[in-house]
Amino acid sequence: MTGLRTVTAFCVPLSSQKLSLMPPDADPRTTSAADLAKDGKYFFEYGDWTFLVEDVLFKIPKFPLIKFSESSSMFSNMAVDANPDLRLEYIPLDDSAEDFRALCWAMYSSPTEMYAVWTTPTTVDVKTYLRIVNIAHKYLLTEYETWAWLMARKSGDAVSSHLDKCSEDELEHMLALAHRCEYSAPELLDLVETAWIRRIQSGQVSCEHALVAAETHNHRYLQAATYLHLRSQLVNGPNVPKPGGDLSYLGLSKTHLHRLLIGHAQMSHQYFDRKVALVWPEKPALAVIPRHDTCRYHPSCEMEWEKLKSEGNWIPDALKKLTISGRFPQATCVVLRLERLKRMGEVQHKARFFLEASVDKVAF
Repeated sequence: MTGLRTVTAFCVPLSSQKLSLMPPDADPRTTSAADLAKDGKYFFEYGDWTFLVEDVLFKIPKFPLIKFSESSSMFSNMAVDANPDLRLEYIPLDDSAEDFRALCWAMYSSPTEMYAVWTTPTTVDVKTYLRIVNIAHKYLLTEYETWAWLMARKSGDAVSSHLDKCSEDELEHMLALAHRCEYSAPELLDLVETAWIRRIQSGQVSCEHALVAAETHNHRYLQAATYLHLRSQLVNGPNVPKPGGDLSYLGLSKTHLHRLLIGHAQMSHQYFDRKVALVWPEKPALAVIPRHDTCRYHPSCEMEWEKLKSEGNWIPDALKKLTISGRFPQATCVVLRLERLKRMGEVQHKARFFLEASVDKVAF
């Protein structure tokens, strides 16, 4: 049997993705189909496209991949550009087999199974929903991305429970996912922050890992909260150090320990309590306000968001204005966003001592 040629799809970036074909002798990964395992559930003989994911072959119908993806997605471009003569070739994807299998489950499950899941979403591990959010976002499958997050939130406190027990690497993965999916999963970032900070304060996870992750993902709020916790340990903790004492128990790198001590000294010498003035940025980072699961009528939130963008008000004044005008109950998503920004600003204001940068504005 002659070896099958492979179709290599470079998945980053995914927008405006074109399919890149490589001849068999140019691709060292060319492997005979006889040497590759077929997925036990998602290898359909009648499928249109065959994907290789972690040495597992998936052969699936293309319709759901095309219908529910954005026009600039890789799958949409494949439908336009792929050569019909290459329909027996497989396409290597840089994903985990578990993630791709979760996506296939969402796409090809029977209506009765989906009804049962919608009725009782906790019958499915919440990690499956989170896997779908992740891979659907990567491939611009917005319908599946949104659906998976709705199911995860419909599972009660399953997301919070997962974040309370998962590894530190998984926490970092969830932090990155929350940033990427801020519109489709607007509650996730707050859930990750809350869980991570709570676990830092209880000593379950490493402060050093949190600081490295926060720097990697440019997440200033997590940095700030971690440094403030470490300072609290220096001042009020069970191991208050003596001059010249050993600080290795904090588990910090030299760089982070230096920042902590400098920040601690500056706060002790200079810190004064004043009202934090948060100024609206000229151009909001979010053109559209994300919908939270507690929102009952999102058009009201969208209307208030547009008003606030045009007014360019301070966050405390904006919250006060919504309350006085009686529009507070009709703008759930806006209020939650403003309260979060106010909370972040107050913490980040103190963090300037550790991060050596003033924080006068918060992007919303």
